[in-house]
Amino acid sequence: MTLASGSAVAEWIAGEVTMALALPLTTDEPAARSSAAPEDPFLSLVLPRARSEPARPVLGRPEGSAWREATYADVLGGALALSGRLLAMGLRPGDRVALLSESRPEWAMALLGVWRSGGVLVPLDVKGTGAELAAVLDDCRPQTVLVSESQTALAKEAAASSGTRIESLEATVRSRRYAPPPPGRSIHETAFLIYTSGTTGRPKGVEITLGNLDFEVRSLLQVVPILPGDVFVSILPLHHLLELVCGLLVPLHVGARVCYSPSLFPQDVVALMRAQRATVMLCVPLFLKLVKAAVEREVDARGRASRMGFAAAHLLARLLPIGARRRLFARLHAQLGGRLRAFVCGGAPLDAEVAAFFERMGVPVYEGYGLTEASPVVAVNGPGARRRGSVGRPLPGVRVRIQAGEVLTAGPHVMRGYYRCPAATAEVLDGGWLRTGDLGELDADGFLRITGRLKNLIVLPGGRKVQPEEVEGVLARSPLVREVCVLGLASSTRGLSAGDEEVCAVAVPAAGLAERLGDRTDALEEEIRQDLARVAAVLAPYKRPTRLVVRVEPLPTTSTRKVRRPLVRAWLESLEASGR
Repeated sequence: MTLASGSAVAEWIAGEVTMALALPLTTDEPAARSSAAPEDPFLSLVLPRARSEPARPVLGRPEGSAWREATYADVLGGALALSGRLLAMGLRPGDRVALLSESRPEWAMALLGVWRSGGVLVPLDVKGTGAELAAVLDDCRPQTVLVSESQTALAKEAAASSGTRIESLEATVRSRRYAPPPPGRSIHETAFLIYTSGTTGRPKGVEITLGNLDFEVRSLLQVVPILPGDVFVSILPLHHLLELVCGLLVPLHVGARVCYSPSLFPQDVVALMRAQRATVMLCVPLFLKLVKAAVEREVDARGRASRMGFAAAHLLARLLPIGARRRLFARLHAQLGGRLRAFVCGGAPLDAEVAAFFERMGVPVYEGYGLTEASPVVAVNGPGARRRGSVGRPLPGVRVRIQAGEVLTAGPHVMRGYYRCPAATAEVLDGGWLRTGDLGELDADGFLRITGRLKNLIVLPGGRKVQPEEVEGVLARSPLVREVCVLGLASSTRGLSAGDEEVCAVAVPAAGLAERLGDRTDALEEEIRQDLARVAAVLAPYKRPTRLVVRVEPLPTTSTRKVRRPLVRAWLESLEASGR
């Protein structure tokens, strides 16, 4: 996918660079547009490099046995074509354009094309059901839904009731239409409408502004340096703000490459990391846990001598500088491409032992914290300031305070509000401070530690309270479980009074365990029960699960692997109703 020198698109690029760098982008509300910023903070991510390095590869993905890569000129050319098509269809500033596509170079083209046209992008979850997506379309009423070829059937199902127009993403970025962009925009205008995953309630549309995004990109780079020669392997969905900002906008801004993995299996991801010689990996804790388990299984398979040697190397590594650690585990680094510099991890709590495992092998894990309403990063560890067990210090320019145990944050990263939901907005925004719903602590050096979520709190009959995230973090240390969800369950059949709960753990067996025990479900549950009791011994007795349910199927999760607790609860209640 390349652009011929001297083509009409190449001429567009030269004109667009000149125009975009002179676009008036005000720092005031749209009604007052007299003061102009020197350059457009979103199109300028790619326009200068499209002019100076048009043939520089930036986004790629495997397609069959071939590797397909888009250059900066390709990305800009596709964005201009898509923008021209939308404007020709009558798109007006502020109109919504939905996007349903797997991660691919055309996703970035759509992003930039919609922004250039003055529209608001509404990324959709390709793992959503037709009914879930239909509810989103009904709420935001987009002018158009841009759809990749593989998602066409789902898009038609979702748009059936609303009659929303569907356009092929692949065809649109190749339409080669041109139209001048609308007048300059305010940084307070909405750029994204991101619908929350709904893990704790009804999904809502979060309005993220151009200013939010510009601030996040520049602040993140002050904490976690990303270099033009870096190579990202991307496994998180682009409709999620964590990947969109940290895994797309940041690399585009600095000139790093992004390689999209079509598979989420750890062995396939590791193969892609090796082939593309990845330097940075943005991931969620579950991915690191799965890679750790795979490494340990491979060591175990080689016999007792291998296990003893690996354990000795881990003990020795604690005393060595990072360069020596990498040499000590050179074979593993070669399997990961030989250049991996760090993991950046977010989206869920990270187990300290998992982080230590990779740290001892010379690959630091920079854990961070955020939420969609905060665009999304609030705090992150970096090479200059790290503290294990924390999610780092707040980004430069971000304010954090603890109020009655809850984490509040304020700054240029806080969302504009919930789309058409003033009451819901007022519940979480107070004088510029965003109530996150997360519980946390700030230490004397300013490092933030997340201890749980307000709404997940389990209230025991005696009035004691249990944070399920704390218990999950301990139970996840068992090698016999792959996933675990802890929640409070009220059960009339177990002698509980109305409103009282007990600590219930739902555990998914580790790979191979269920197959080894076959249909001996009682033996499977007992083996897991004993091991969970072993690891839970570090908890206060009232925090230990009093009920265990083994579930062979994976837990229902969002696309970023957050457990959907309401669905787990509904499943448990259905089991109880059936007398199981």
